Amino acid sequence: MTGYFDGNTCIPLDPKAFRPNQKVIITGLDEYIQPPRKHEQTVSSILKEITGILQSDKIVTAEDIRNERLEEKYGHSSRY
Repeated sequence: MTGYFDGNTCIPLDPKAFRPNQKVIITGLDEYIQPPRKHEQTVSSILKEITGILQSDKIVTAEDIRNERLEEKYGHSSRY
């Protein structure tokens, strides 16, 4: 099983690797990893972070974004 130490706790990369209260042996290595990002963000916040296209809290669907990009590129969208 692999994991990482976040400064306070050892975090397994596969959280289902152990059962609660199961005894484990932990070995520290001189290797470092980039911890995975938590999946607590909303789709809108992820899109805003990645593309910077969302300027308000208005709910925007992936279809809205696709149609907007089709209109920009071809002058029409799939709404027809």
